[in-house]
Amino acid sequence: MPAGLIAKISDNNYKEAHTVVDVRRARCPSSRHRRLAVVEFAIFVSTAVFCATLCFMNTPIRYPQQGLETYDRPGGGPARHNHRSTHRSGAAPYQQRSRPLSPSGGGSPLLTGMNNFPTPTSGDYLSPLAPQSRGPRQSPDVLFTQQQPPQPNPAEEQDPMDALYPAISYSTTAPMVPAPPGPPSPATPSGFTPSELEGLIERYKVQSLRNKVYAFPQMSLDNKLTLMFLQQLRIETQFSAISGVLAQTETRLAHLEKLCELAWTPNKSQMKILRALVRHYLVKVLPTYTSLGGYVKTYIHNNADVLHMSFYATDPTIRTTINGLCGELASQMKSSFRKALFKAVQNKVPLVTFAKNMYNSYHLVPVPKDVPTAMLATFALMRQVADPLAKKKNTAGSDTGFWKALEASQDALYKKHSPDKDRVNGPAWQEWATAIIAKDKRKWPSREDDGVLIPGAVQEIDAALGIARGDDNDVGISGANADESMQQTVPEEPEPEEEREDDEDDEDDDDTPINADLGTELARRAEEQQLVASSE
Repeated sequence: MPAGLIAKISDNNYKEAHTVVDVRRARCPSSRHRRLAVVEFAIFVSTAVFCATLCFMNTPIRYPQQGLETYDRPGGGPARHNHRSTHRSGAAPYQQRSRPLSPSGGGSPLLTGMNNFPTPTSGDYLSPLAPQSRGPRQSPDVLFTQQQPPQPNPAEEQDPMDALYPAISYSTTAPMVPAPPGPPSPATPSGFTPSELEGLIERYKVQSLRNKVYAFPQMSLDNKLTLMFLQQLRIETQFSAISGVLAQTETRLAHLEKLCELAWTPNKSQMKILRALVRHYLVKVLPTYTSLGGYVKTYIHNNADVLHMSFYATDPTIRTTINGLCGELASQMKSSFRKALFKAVQNKVPLVTFAKNMYNSYHLVPVPKDVPTAMLATFALMRQVADPLAKKKNTAGSDTGFWKALEASQDALYKKHSPDKDRVNGPAWQEWATAIIAKDKRKWPSREDDGVLIPGAVQEIDAALGIARGDDNDVGISGANADESMQQTVPEEPEPEEEREDDEDDEDDDDTPINADLGTELARRAEEQQLVASSE
């Protein structure tokens, strides 16, 4: 406190002097207050400088050159170059000159502008792999005005959805286009480098819309949101339309499936195969001939793909239809076989001649040269059962009782030789086969020379066989494969098949060729299974 002010203070005027001191303090702030004011001013100045810097960074800089803007910042207004600062700093002023800059191997000439930066004059600037595309990016205005969109290649296969809606791509697995060698290119307003952006364009298959891809980052946020909203509405509208069409299509397909199931029948080739299979099993050694169609069903189930009947195992309608046809064909073939057998007995055709004739007519290719002994014995058993029945006068369409008598004879034989289950190679069965063959030859002695029938017998048997004589056994199916399928699976519950007289419609005059690869495929499968069995 000043000395003059202390001298004026007395005991009587203490309060007045104290008031004067407070006023003096208020008018003369302390050093602490002054420091706070300086700090606040510094903060204000720093904030102003920071805001000005941000505004400057977002302000576009454009360099005018021959009426073209070659460099740009995202967002907007022009900013001219200060030539005085160039001369003051000693840098060379901008020079505008034109010279061709064509890379080795071809390319488009470039217009060289200020600071010797190239200005593109063709559409090559859009490719990130072009040599002249490296370096500072060009103005979007120049890019969009000079671009020539590439023409789509008509030979290139397109997804149906891509063809209908080219602006939408559903493929996200295409690899990215690798970046070209050299220094990295500056980023576009979207944040991607030109090479990365071109890679995305290639990945989503929007090469024809490259203009829009480059223009989208230049749009304002409101415009982007509006455009995206419109695209979303468009997609929803298209999806609603497609959903309605799909719902109608699904209903119609379900209706068509029902109609197809009701009207499904095998084609001519499949019918010929079914008929050939039934005929083949008639000349094989079987424990029962009552359920002849069951062996055909088993073969179809095991070879459905090769026979083009893959739906047999999954579709109940198709399975029921084929099973019914197998039963009908079995009845027809058994009737024809029984007629041929009766005719052979009446004409006293020798056993070997009859067996060879039936094998050539019924057996699938390849037909064995010699009839196996087990089958000769089976034929002899059939002839023994048919002899008394063939002498009777049978009414057309009536049951002769042949198949029932044959089943009874076979049941008795199986009971007698039950310990020996191998009917082909079992000792007991071989002994029986030798005896019944000799008995047949004594009753109907041989009249052929080397297995050749006399002309009369051939004509009579051919007339009796009916549809049995022909090329129906050559349908491209391997007989060995059919026999193997027969040995693998035997029908568990045989269904009786009534013998039915043949009609004229039963004759197979169909000359439709069978797939030649069918027999090859089945033979190959049989060989593979035999190799596996032998290796085991």
